[in-house]
Amino acid sequence: MTKTNETQTTAELIFLVDQHEGSAVLVAKDDWFKTMRISETFTEYGNPVEVEYPCEYCDDCDEDCEGSCEECAFSIPTVRAYNFFNGSNWQSVIIEAEDHEPRYAQITDTALIADYEKALDEMRFLTDRGGVKTFYTSEYKIQKSLYARAWELYTIEGRDADAAAFYAAHR
Repeated sequence: MTKTNETQTTAELIFLVDQHEGSAVLVAKDDWFKTMRISETFTEYGNPVEVEYPCEYCDDCDEDCEGSCEECAFSIPTVRAYNFFNGSNWQSVIIEAEDHEPRYAQITDTALIADYEKALDEMRFLTDRGGVKTFYTSEYKIQKSLYARAWELYTIEGRDADAAAFYAAHR
């Protein structure tokens, strides 16, 4: 088990990709994510996700929600999510869901995970500008945002030209 530069073991970390936006890998702590009902999560605007017709998830209720509706509350779909406050609103990061494809997908390729873990172990400080610390390795640019809206520990991207030049000069 290896350690990152910021003292958590990489075994505690998970690596995610935003299926809507793309190329950066997001690093988070696995224990941040809990199994909860979808109604316990928040939209991107900070509104609680509402289950308009909870009885639609219950086989014992009719169209008018008549029947043993107390069971309906236990039939609402669950998700594996992390709720966080972005400085203005509550938001949720969902990585597993029973009834839909979540925005974020967990990376399961062990070779890729090992590569990212190695990058976190070897990262070297590059700059600290505007609330974002930038680190580098021979392969990647790693950023840690200090802004409240950034829920992730780090983002990992392909190396840019500035980081490549700095890395080459400081080997």
